[in-house]
Amino acid sequence: MSRIRLPKFLVVLISLFVFGLLSVETFAQIIDQTKDSLKFPKSIEEQKEAFSLPDSVYIVPLKLEFDEYVTTNDWYKGIYYYQTFRLNQGDFLFHYFVTKDGKVLEGNSKGEEQRFALKDTQEKPVIIGYLSENDSDDFSTEGREALNSLIVEVANRNRIKLENIFVKSFYYQATEQQQIVGVPDIVAGRWERSLTEMTKEIAAMYDPAKFKFELSITSVKTPTEKVKYGDQVVAEITIKNNSSISLYESSDFEPIMTKVGSDDFSKFFVNGVWSGPKQTKIMAEGTSIRPGESKTFQVRVGVPLHFDKQTEKFQLVNVLGEVYAGSEFEITLDVNKSDMDVVEIANTPVGYLNVREQANTSSRVVTKVSPGQRFVVMERSGSSWVKIDAGANGQGWISTQYAKKV
Repeated sequence: MSRIRLPKFLVVLISLFVFGLLSVETFAQIIDQTKDSLKFPKSIEEQKEAFSLPDSVYIVPLKLEFDEYVTTNDWYKGIYYYQTFRLNQGDFLFHYFVTKDGKVLEGNSKGEEQRFALKDTQEKPVIIGYLSENDSDDFSTEGREALNSLIVEVANRNRIKLENIFVKSFYYQATEQQQIVGVPDIVAGRWERSLTEMTKEIAAMYDPAKFKFELSITSVKTPTEKVKYGDQVVAEITIKNNSSISLYESSDFEPIMTKVGSDDFSKFFVNGVWSGPKQTKIMAEGTSIRPGESKTFQVRVGVPLHFDKQTEKFQLVNVLGEVYAGSEFEITLDVNKSDMDVVEIANTPVGYLNVREQANTSSRVVTKVSPGQRFVVMERSGSSWVKIDAGANGQGWISTQYAKKV
């Protein structure tokens, strides 16, 4: 793997590409300088979108490896050209920059949820480049104050724990596949000690807000023609994210489709596909719904042993069981009538009915079924017992005392 260090290229890039520089006022928490205001040309390389909620913060001290004076604008532009054109990344590989005199500068245009390829870590950091003095081994007073303000804002907004804030050194590697990966490492100097002090300083301001999601179901499409029992069909559910935070599959806030009501199971349950008898995942692996975005997801639903128009109401809940307000919707299927022998489980004193290996009460219990469930009768033994197929749970006999013919 070839190793590429950021500072060695900056002197060349700055001298070649810097032009038309603008003056910048000093603010602490305001992103007061952008690629548009400095007239950065757009890269022909489109940066790969890889979004997820951040779980940490990396502060990366940056130094120039030469002694000539370089303005903040020059340095900022130099980093942009290096990462965008030299490394072909299409944009900054930093989310923000903080200068030693307390300016906070915009980094990657896709925001804090944009992820960059990192080596040997599972962390998903917001990466802040700190533009320091060449001979410095610590934050300046102004830079430290600006970092404190920015970090507490980022941590509160993304619910990042204070113990997940780190100071790192950073360099880039080109892999054999020519992918550029950032390599975080330990950093020498007083940086770590100062970070410990900074974390204590911002602790009083640390108040991570509860994520507030607003979702709406904009359409639900199911087959309009009649369907038959035993088939599986696809429902297309379109969800719009009206909040300012992205929704990600496999996060605590992933929306799950759940049947409304006290019933323990859904008529549309698909064994081996749904995550439970009354709920199922909607989002495909690795997908997300960005703020303001609408996405359509396909959900497999089973055709039940109920006939004519069959409708159930669902809502979206997250992995923590919290309901997304206003997310209710209905799924309707028109089921063909059947001449099959069908029974429905009636209420029982214990809330379930044993399915037995043989048609007698002393036989081994194969599984249990719940009131309201329906099954095709495979065989009858007199008037007291019927054999049913309980799917993946096996076949067995149930008492007709608690199984009424449909």
